[in-house]
This record gives sequence, C-alpha cells and structure tokens, in this order.
Amino acid sequence: MPKKLDNVIRRTRRILNVLAVFAILIFISIASIYLVTGSFKLSPPGKDLPAILFASGQVSLFVITIFIGILTLFGFAYFERKIEEAVKVETAKRLATLENEMRGRSFAIQGYVIGENSVNEDFTAPTNEERLREAILYCDQAYNFLKGTGLAAEFLALNNFLGYSCALQDKSRRGYIVACAHRLREAADEHDSPNLLLTYARTILEFSLDPHEVDQACDALDDVKTSPQLNDKQKREANYLASLAEKRSPASTRHRRH
Repeated sequence: MPKKLDNVIRRTRRILNVLAVFAILIFISIASIYLVTGSFKLSPPGKDLPAILFASGQVSLFVITIFIGILTLFGFAYFERKIEEAVKVETAKRLATLENEMRGRSFAIQGYVIGENSVNEDFTAPTNEERLREAILYCDQAYNFLKGTGLAAEFLALNNFLGYSCALQDKSRRGYIVACAHRLREAADEHDSPNLLLTYARTILEFSLDPHEVDQACDALDDVKTSPQLNDKQKREANYLASLAEKRSPASTRHRRH
C-alpha cells in the first residue's frame, strides 16, 4: 500500500510541475503583451494590433528562452544528481553481491576441506563427528550466501551440505534438509548432473518420511544408475543407494523391476 501511495504522489507531482510550467509560459505571454502595449502608450487599436502582437511575441520568445535555459541548468544538475545516486546504489548492490559470493566461496572451501577429512570413503559414517558438524555448518552458510546466484559454487555447497548431513544422519533438521534436497533435484535437472541427482536420492532416502517422495527418489535413482557419465565412485554409490532404496520402498522397487 505505501508503494502505491508513493507512485500516486510522484505522478501528482509530475502533473503539477507540468501545469506550473504551462502557467508560467502563459503568464510570460500575457505580461509581454501588456509590456508592449504599454510601450505603445495606448490601448491596442486594430491597425497597431499586428505590430503589438509581433513585438510581444518577440519579448515572450526572449523571456521563454531564458526561462528554458534556467530550467535546463537546474534540470541538468537534478539529473546529474539522480544519475550519481543511481550509480552509487547499483555499485553498492554489486559490491554486496560480490562480498556475499566471496564469503560463500570461502565457507564452501572450508566446509569441503573439513568435511572430506571427517567422513569415511563411502560417506556412510563420520570419522570425526564434531568436525563433520563444523563442515556442515560451513557448507550451510556457504549455500545461504550463494543462494540464487546460479553459480556452480552454490550447488557445490548445497551438494556437500546434504552429503555430509547424510553421513552424520542427524534428523533434527529433517524438514530443512528435505527442502534443500528438492532444490538440488531442480539443479540436477537443469544442469544434467548425475552427481547432484545421486545426492538428492540419498538425502530423500535418508531423511524423508513421505512415501511418495521416496518413490520419486527411487525412480530418479533408477534413471541415473544407467548414466554413462558415472565414474567408478559414483557407480559404487549408486549400488549402495539401490540397496537403501530396497529397504525404504521394497514394494515399489519390485514393481519397477517387473
């Protein structure tokens, strides 16, 4: 509501400014006629009327030219100030975005380094639970700084956050983790990334309580298992997740096999 009111006030000011300019121009024209008439020292008779109108027109043109020149000077200063303000605002926004990006990348690197040294090779259990929690915190902070940028670092931080959360298996933030998994699924589809899809499937199988979500994760897992883009480590992860899917949704898994 305040925004609409502000727009109405701005439009009203513009209309009033235009009316004020027209009023000044009309006043200048009328004043010019009276000035020229006074110089002729008579009321405008018919034979002198063309000369009076011509002279008053010249006077009006001269005064209006000066008036427009003054408006131009003030208008130039006004627009110059507005441009400077817009540049400052845009620069501040870009600097804030760059600052968030640098912070996000820094946290993502710290989370990755700590996390990789705090889990076993197949990411099924932590080797140092306290350090792994620290890595998860860094990755979560990195994702929040980078969220919405569309940069590769955003999805790297999100992927690591979910992967380390699966290794820790702490269900205290189940809802938030599942929501992040759905965002990762969108990124996996956008960028055709089997690695992100594997992490999505693993997160849903570990944390989701919704059978429909679990079935969707199993379907995605079936699709990604046959991807030629998988390396040996990812193939081992896919096989592990297939066994986990069998435990979470045995009926749907048997149905897919047939």
